[in-house]
Formats: sequence, structure tokens, C-alpha cells
Amino acid sequence: MRVFMCRAEQVLNKPLQLSAETIIKTDATQGGAMGEQWMQLGHCWAMKGTGGFVEVRLDRPVEPTKFVLEHAPSRISFQGGTSAPRRFRVQGWLSGDLEEQRETLVEGEYLINLDGFNAHIQPFPIRNAEDGRLRQIDRVRMEVESNHGNPTFTCLYHLRLYAKIPPLPMTFPSS
Repeated sequence: MRVFMCRAEQVLNKPLQLSAETIIKTDATQGGAMGEQWMQLGHCWAMKGTGGFVEVRLDRPVEPTKFVLEHAPSRISFQGGTSAPRRFRVQGWLSGDLEEQRETLVEGEYLINLDGFNAHIQPFPIRNAEDGRLRQIDRVRMEVESNHGNPTFTCLYHLRLYAKIPPLPMTFPSS
């Protein structure tokens, strides 16, 4: 019997040394940032077990309006999409905020086995965005509470945060 391992399983079976570069890369040996526009099966940010988190510091404060989560389509993915996140939460805050000042932007459930060409790309509205009450953030934390049944690993392929970028304050030299 021949056993096939997806790329995530191969990466997880190697000891990982976490660094800032590892956090935002899907494969520390070949590169490939989480936000790139191509997707290959198994080339994901793999978290050991049924959940975990990834935290990102943005280069400037933004006002988030929508969050999009994408996994490989279950009809072509390894194990039928069981490594896809199920229950998750996205938090946002400004650097320097206390932990209790972190705001939950999205609490959602990613669904697999949906019909439709782009069913694996699922948008989630940001709380309070529809009311126009946007809060500036420069840190984002995606917490996966459970996946779709894979006990070994959970994969993140694409995470997208849509946001308004507030204008930078203009300063003029004093005369």
C-alpha cells in the first residue's frame, strides 16, 4: 500500500522553528505568502491539531469592512476538506491596546460541501461595519476553534481583510 501525504503533513512532520517569517509564509523553504493569488493543494499555513491561531501586524492602521476566508474546494482537496477551519474568530486592535480592548470583528463558521463555483471563497461582514462604526486596527488575530474533522492538522490557504485606509495626517513645517 502506498501512502500519500499532502504538503501540510510533510511540513508538520518536520520540526519547525517559528519566526516572524514563518508566521506569514505557507512554506518556509519555498516561500509563498498567505495572500498570494495562486493556490496549490497542501501549500497552506498548517497548524497542528484541530485549531490554532495566526496573528499579523499590519503596516498601518486600517478600518476593516469585510473578512474573506478561502480553503481549497472540498471536491478536490485532500480528505474532502476536513482540514478546513470550521468555527473561527477574528480579532483586531491597535498596537499598545490592552488585551481587554481587543475587539471581535468576526465570529463565523466556514462551510464545506457548498454548491457553486466559488463556494470555497466565503466572505464574512465585520461587526459594526454596516453601521459605519469602524474602529482602526493594526493587528489582526485569526483563531480557529475547530476544523471539519481532521485530528492531525488544520490548513489556512487565503485570509483577506478588506478595509478603508484612513488618510494620514498632514503635517506642515512651522515657519
